[in-house]
Amino acid sequence: MKKFFTLTLIMLWTCQVYAYPQEKDSVYKRAEIEPVPSVGKDSLINFFESKIHSPSNLFAKERVFLYFIVRKDGTITDLKVLHGNNEDCNREALRVAETMPAWIPGQINGKNVSVECVLPILFLPKKK
Repeated sequence: MKKFFTLTLIMLWTCQVYAYPQEKDSVYKRAEIEPVPSVGKDSLINFFESKIHSPSNLFAKERVFLYFIVRKDGTITDLKVLHGNNEDCNREALRVAETMPAWIPGQINGKNVSVECVLPILFLPKKK
């Protein structure tokens, strides 16, 4: 009877070990210390201003909201347009954002974590 109990206990333990996947890279909506651009906020603004080109068919201000995840190593993943009404502006915002420098990751309890971010990009019509 003792062997049966021990064998059953080992089988249950083994099933539990394999039933739970190893911890994945959790993505947080907020962190104690939020992610920041590695070049600083002002330099990131300058980066976008120098690289972005407003479409010629733009006659009013347009705001594009980009969604992305700053991973715990500072890389940017899952970049997409969260909201934007002008397809040309959406494409241009994505084009430039794909080249932006890495970020300093967010932290929780002193450990780097992956955090969701939303970045608004403002397009102004070209002056005539």
